[in-house]
Amino acid sequence: MKEETLHWFALKVFYNKVLVVEDLLNQYSLESYIPMEEVVVQRGDKQKKVCRPVVNSLMFVRASLKVLKDLQRRYFHEFCFYLNADKTAPAIIPNHEFNVFRVVTSAMAHGLEYFSDEAMVNYNKGERVRVVEGPFAGTEGFVKRIRRDRRVLVVIPGVIAVATTYVPSCFLEKVES
Repeated sequence: MKEETLHWFALKVFYNKVLVVEDLLNQYSLESYIPMEEVVVQRGDKQKKVCRPVVNSLMFVRASLKVLKDLQRRYFHEFCFYLNADKTAPAIIPNHEFNVFRVVTSAMAHGLEYFSDEAMVNYNKGERVRVVEGPFAGTEGFVKRIRRDRRVLVVIPGVIAVATTYVPSCFLEKVES
């Protein structure tokens, strides 16, 4: 029997239950990723650091298309998947794109900005660069000036974009297309 190819997919999770769906996917031994941020919350007179999802309804899963569709049929009330550009099938996120996105978001650096699909229209054009030093080393994306700072924008088309914090120009090298 032929081995099913594993791909990364973006899931839209209903009712902000990304951690519940993550537990569900773990039961099926599927790799998942939720972009998280560390924030300080006030509880009574104490402050506490907690990790929470940056987007309450977004998570990623690595699975075969067949397994993902079976799970979606079984748990249709929990999540749906982001669709490709022509809206005919779940959007497959290339490994390289996902890995770059994961490097930036897993750093949990303060000052990252996230943009929805609608907001990305203005930001996904620019010079393609690679970060060669610093906390985002290895990241590839588009260099953009956002709020007067030079940042690298990493885009997963149709899903989300994340802008790094300020990146000095000496840390950047141009990527030939």
